[in-house]
Amino acid sequence: VSDVSIEYDAPAKLAYEEWRQKFDKGDFDAVRYESFRSNYETLTVANVVAAKVARDENSETAPVRLELDDSADMAPVSDVSIEYDAPAKLAYEEWRQKFDKGDFDAVRYESFRSNYETLTVANVVAAKVARDENSETAPVRLELDDSADMAPVSDVSIE
Repeated sequence: VSDVSIEYDAPAKLAYEEWRQKFDKGDFDAVRYESFRSNYETLTVANVVAAKVARDENSETAPVRLELDDSADMAPVSDVSIEYDAPAKLAYEEWRQKFDKGDFDAVRYESFRSNYETLTVANVVAAKVARDENSETAPVRLELDDSADMAPVSDVSIE
Protein backbone atom coordinates (compact mmCIF):
# COMPACT_ATOMS: atom_id res chain seq x y z
CA VAL A 1 0.00 0.00 0.00
CA SER A 2 1.39 3.38 -0.98
CA ASP A 3 0.68 6.57 0.92
CA VAL A 4 -0.42 9.19 -1.58
CA SER A 5 -1.70 11.70 0.94
CA ILE A 6 -0.86 15.35 0.45
CA GLU A 7 -0.23 17.78 3.28
CA TYR A 8 -3.13 20.20 3.64
CA ASP A 9 -0.82 23.18 3.14
CA ALA A 10 1.16 21.66 0.26
CA PRO A 11 -0.03 24.34 -2.20
CA ALA A 12 1.14 27.08 0.19
CA LYS A 13 4.52 25.37 0.67
CA LEU A 14 4.95 25.03 -3.09
CA ALA A 15 3.98 28.68 -3.58
CA TYR A 16 6.43 29.66 -0.81
CA GLU A 17 9.27 27.78 -2.53
CA GLU A 18 8.48 29.47 -5.87
CA TRP A 19 8.11 32.87 -4.20
CA ARG A 20 11.46 32.49 -2.35
CA GLN A 21 13.21 31.73 -5.64
CA LYS A 22 11.47 34.54 -7.52
CA PHE A 23 12.38 37.16 -4.91
CA ASP A 24 15.73 35.62 -3.86
CA LYS A 25 14.61 35.14 -0.25
CA GLY A 26 17.13 32.48 0.76
CA ASP A 27 16.48 29.33 2.78
CA PHE A 28 13.20 28.16 4.26
CA ASP A 29 12.27 30.08 7.42
CA ALA A 30 9.45 28.57 9.49
CA VAL A 31 8.41 31.87 11.08
CA ARG A 32 8.35 33.76 7.79
CA TYR A 33 6.57 30.82 6.17
CA GLU A 34 3.67 31.15 8.62
CA SER A 35 3.23 34.81 7.66
CA PHE A 36 3.54 33.91 3.97
CA ARG A 37 1.00 31.10 4.33
CA SER A 38 -1.51 33.42 6.00
CA ASN A 39 -1.08 36.03 3.25
CA TYR A 40 -1.16 33.35 0.54
CA GLU A 41 -4.40 31.87 1.87
CA THR A 42 -6.00 35.31 2.15
CA LEU A 43 -5.10 36.19 -1.45
CA THR A 44 -6.14 32.77 -2.72
CA VAL A 45 -9.58 33.08 -1.11
CA ALA A 46 -9.95 36.64 -2.46
CA ASN A 47 -9.06 35.43 -5.97
CA VAL A 48 -11.50 32.51 -5.77
CA VAL A 49 -14.31 34.77 -4.50
CA ALA A 50 -13.64 37.33 -7.25
CA ALA A 51 -13.68 34.59 -9.90
CA LYS A 52 -16.96 33.19 -8.53
CA VAL A 53 -18.60 36.62 -8.52
CA ALA A 54 -17.45 37.22 -12.10
CA ARG A 55 -18.80 33.81 -13.13
CA ASP A 56 -22.13 34.28 -11.31
CA GLU A 57 -22.60 37.71 -12.89
CA ASN A 58 -21.63 36.41 -16.35
CA SER A 59 -18.96 39.08 -16.47
CA GLU A 60 -17.12 39.37 -19.76
CA THR A 61 -14.01 40.72 -18.08
CA ALA A 62 -11.85 38.54 -15.90
CA PRO A 63 -11.28 39.79 -12.36
CA VAL A 64 -7.87 41.22 -11.56
CA ARG A 65 -5.82 38.41 -10.04
CA LEU A 66 -4.08 39.44 -6.84
CA GLU A 67 -0.42 38.43 -6.61
CA LEU A 68 1.99 38.22 -3.69
CA ASP A 69 4.83 40.73 -3.80
CA ASP A 70 8.27 40.55 -2.18
CA SER A 71 6.87 41.38 1.27
CA ALA A 72 4.48 38.41 1.38
CA ASP A 73 6.43 36.83 4.25
CA MET A 74 5.80 39.75 6.55
CA ALA A 75 2.96 39.95 8.99
CA PRO A 76 0.84 43.06 8.64
CA VAL A 77 1.62 45.66 11.27
CA SER A 78 -1.60 46.87 12.80
CA ASP A 79 -2.10 48.91 15.88
CA VAL A 80 -5.62 48.23 17.02
CA SER A 81 -5.17 49.59 20.50
CA ILE A 82 -7.70 52.07 21.74
CA GLU A 83 -6.67 54.91 23.96
CA TYR A 84 -8.11 54.51 27.47
CA ASP A 85 -10.01 57.79 27.37
CA ALA A 86 -10.93 57.71 23.67
CA PRO A 87 -14.69 57.88 24.39
CA ALA A 88 -14.15 60.92 26.61
CA LYS A 89 -11.96 62.60 23.99
CA LEU A 90 -14.57 61.97 21.31
CA ALA A 91 -17.30 63.33 23.59
CA TYR A 92 -15.10 66.37 24.32
CA GLU A 93 -14.63 67.06 20.60
CA GLU A 94 -18.39 66.80 19.98
CA TRP A 95 -19.18 68.90 23.06
CA ARG A 96 -16.71 71.64 22.03
CA GLN A 97 -18.36 71.85 18.62
CA LYS A 98 -21.87 71.84 20.06
CA PHE A 99 -21.10 74.69 22.47
CA ASP A 100 -18.58 76.49 20.23
CA LYS A 101 -15.77 76.08 22.76
CA GLY A 102 -12.83 76.59 20.40
CA ASP A 103 -9.61 74.58 20.33
CA PHE A 104 -8.61 71.67 22.54
CA ASP A 105 -7.49 72.77 25.99
CA ALA A 106 -5.69 70.10 28.05
CA VAL A 107 -6.59 71.64 31.43
CA ARG A 108 -10.25 72.10 30.56
CA TYR A 109 -10.30 68.61 29.02
CA GLU A 110 -9.31 67.08 32.37
CA SER A 111 -12.26 68.81 34.04
CA PHE A 112 -14.54 67.74 31.19
CA ARG A 113 -13.31 64.14 31.38
CA SER A 114 -13.99 63.97 35.11
CA ASN A 115 -17.51 65.34 34.62
CA TYR A 116 -18.10 63.13 31.57
CA GLU A 117 -17.06 59.98 33.44
CA THR A 118 -19.21 60.90 36.45
CA LEU A 119 -22.28 61.47 34.26
CA THR A 120 -21.62 58.33 32.22
CA VAL A 121 -21.43 56.19 35.36
CA ALA A 122 -24.60 57.82 36.73
CA ASN A 123 -26.46 57.12 33.45
CA VAL A 124 -25.30 53.49 33.39
CA VAL A 125 -26.29 52.96 37.03
CA ALA A 126 -29.72 54.53 36.44
CA ALA A 127 -30.28 52.32 33.39
CA LYS A 128 -29.27 49.20 35.36
CA VAL A 129 -31.57 50.06 38.25
CA ALA A 130 -34.46 50.66 35.84
CA ARG A 131 -33.75 47.34 34.11
CA ASP A 132 -33.40 45.42 37.39
CA GLU A 133 -36.69 46.87 38.64
CA ASN A 134 -38.41 46.13 35.31
CA SER A 135 -39.31 49.79 35.06
CA GLU A 136 -41.54 50.67 32.15
CA THR A 137 -40.11 54.17 31.90
CA ALA A 138 -36.56 54.90 30.92
CA PRO A 139 -34.54 56.93 33.40
CA VAL A 140 -33.87 60.55 32.56
CA ARG A 141 -30.53 60.66 30.78
CA LEU A 142 -28.20 63.25 32.25
CA GLU A 143 -26.44 65.47 29.69
CA LEU A 144 -23.42 67.71 29.93
CA ASP A 145 -24.17 71.41 29.57
CA ASP A 146 -21.92 74.23 28.38
CA SER A 147 -20.03 74.33 31.68
CA ALA A 148 -18.86 70.71 31.52
CA ASP A 149 -15.23 71.79 31.17
CA MET A 150 -15.20 73.60 34.49
CA ALA A 151 -14.05 72.04 37.72
CA PRO A 152 -16.72 71.75 40.39
CA VAL A 153 -16.70 74.64 42.82
CA SER A 154 -16.03 73.51 46.35
CA ASP A 155 -18.09 75.02 49.12
CA VAL A 156 -15.41 74.26 51.68
CA SER A 157 -13.90 77.43 53.03
CA ILE A 158 -10.44 77.74 54.49
CA GLU A 159 -10.26 79.65 57.73
